[in-house]
Amino acid sequence: MQACYGFDWQGDNVLLARKNLLFAVIEAQQVYFPAFAPLTHAELLRFAEVLSWNIWQMDGLRGVVPGSCHEEVVAADLFGEGYAQTRSCAGCQSGDIRQHNGIPCLVKDWFARDAYARPTPFYKLFKEAFRCP
Repeated sequence: MQACYGFDWQGDNVLLARKNLLFAVIEAQQVYFPAFAPLTHAELLRFAEVLSWNIWQMDGLRGVVPGSCHEEVVAADLFGEGYAQTRSCAGCQSGDIRQHNGIPCLVKDWFARDAYARPTPFYKLFKEAFRCP
């Protein structure tokens, strides 16, 4: 399960994918290893933890939580009436996935020495700049 990764824009699809993969694990254990005891509650929780990190909701073009990329207020008048100067996201303008100002999506490297390694932003997986429209 630690080698299966996936993301989708819509949260309901993410939930269904996680649920179906967990049921696939339970079914595979029952079919291929019937002599062994069924999976314990603790084992199912461990599978669910891995699935919750490996299947996530993300805007695939930006590498952030969908809808979190936003305009930044550069300047505003003293009383907040009428005048506000904004700047659109640098990542959206340049197409560089590393410069978006939204909430970055995090992934774990399960094969690191420490299985509970600190989560890493998804965009750091790319060695070269990833361009988006």
